[in-house]
Amino acid sequence: MRLDRLLGITVQLLASRKRVTAPELAQQFEVSVRTIYRDIDVLAQAGIPIVAHAGVEGGFEIMEQFALSKQLFSLAELSFLYQLLEKMEFQPSQAVRDKLAAIQPLVTEQANNQVLLSLSSHEQERSFIQSWLDALSKKKLVSFQYCDAKGNESERTVEPRNVLYEAGRWYGEGYCRSRKADRVFRLARMTDLVILKDSFIEREKQPDQAFVSLEMVHLRFSLEVEKRVREQFFEGVEAHKAWIDVQMPLYDELYAIQLCLSYGASAELIAPTRLRHVLLKELEAIKHKYEG
Repeated sequence: MRLDRLLGITVQLLASRKRVTAPELAQQFEVSVRTIYRDIDVLAQAGIPIVAHAGVEGGFEIMEQFALSKQLFSLAELSFLYQLLEKMEFQPSQAVRDKLAAIQPLVTEQANNQVLLSLSSHEQERSFIQSWLDALSKKKLVSFQYCDAKGNESERTVEPRNVLYEAGRWYGEGYCRSRKADRVFRLARMTDLVILKDSFIEREKQPDQAFVSLEMVHLRFSLEVEKRVREQFFEGVEAHKAWIDVQMPLYDELYAIQLCLSYGASAELIAPTRLRHVLLKELEAIKHKYEG
């Protein structure tokens, strides 16, 4: 499949961090050199910064500072990446697999060979990930106590659909019977998660329905940090003459605040207004600490 090959070429270039020739890629993916050149053009049009070098020592390489963006990845997608690397025979792919191994991938037959990455999450969160997957595979409801970003506590009953990962945080996606809508829950905010005896029939998911309830964060960056912004954000980036705008879903208020602070005066939080006030309070607290 072409999609698999495009992803494989991207992973290969990221893993090698050196020039790879078209004949080498053609041999690896069992296609013609002409097909590889067409694939490289597609990747370049998609925004992957691939540099082509001509001549005897020519080839393709990816820009040194480029990294895959921190978008949501399901366990199925992470599993696909891991299994793709396992099938690659180039030595650089072994280095990437070693890095995955360093963060303790757990591959079990019960999870249909899905890769569960601990990624520094605490033991309870890892157990919740496994429980969510177990309930999903058996089509069983789950119940839990949940505390949202504003500190509101509630009891939820959910039909689990997927487990998602973003920026070091794990989320459970599913249909919430308590709210009668698709929802995304941060697993670290759950307590008393229990798999119920009641079964459910999986509902048809509407496109992006799970994220309808999420607010959008509007960040504005100065051009001096454009390179970093484009490395960090893959979607929602809009370039202007004097600044760069980024729109992203608000999964976690603290993460959004910390992200904005990490750019210092080069970033401005435009919306939501409520979050601007939270940021101002944080800045006042920082100022007070240093003045004291």
